[in-house]
Amino acid sequence: MQPWMSEHEIALILKHLYYTDTMLEWGSGGSTTYFPHFVNDYYSIEHDEKWSVKVQEELKSNNILNVNFHHVSWDSPRTTPTQRSQFETYIHHVDNLEVDKFDKVLIDGRARGWCAEYVLKYLHKDSIIFIHDFWKRPQYHVVFDWYDEIASVKDTHQTIVALKPKPKYLNN
Repeated sequence: MQPWMSEHEIALILKHLYYTDTMLEWGSGGSTTYFPHFVNDYYSIEHDEKWSVKVQEELKSNNILNVNFHHVSWDSPRTTPTQRSQFETYIHHVDNLEVDKFDKVLIDGRARGWCAEYVLKYLHKDSIIFIHDFWKRPQYHVVFDWYDEIASVKDTHQTIVALKPKPKYLNN
């Protein structure tokens, strides 16, 4: 299982990871089996039950021990467009992780803009968040209200942005 990202997207994330980092992700998969090798602690929140089982089996078979995996079902079936109320428990599950601050956050699951807004209280001035599939989904661009872009990749099929929180939104 590998991240479903271009080599440029992976390189952008790796450039910012440190072995002492505590990292959070919303939306599991190849990233959950790949990026934990480059950080100290890794937390993953996934909404899909069948996919959760598959990812956890992959973690176990590869003896990846620093991942704290959490399956959190959606609150109600997803509609188009997605409503925040459908993923409220998923978004807020970060409150249950008993982590004061995250150094890095990868948002590659559902409710990306709402996750980016909610996680602000768990960030410090040097935290970086990455949002996958960012540039092709304008509904995610609301995050520029709270974050400044520091880097991005705009490949033909894959895109990602790296963001730092605006100081006025940090609770340090």
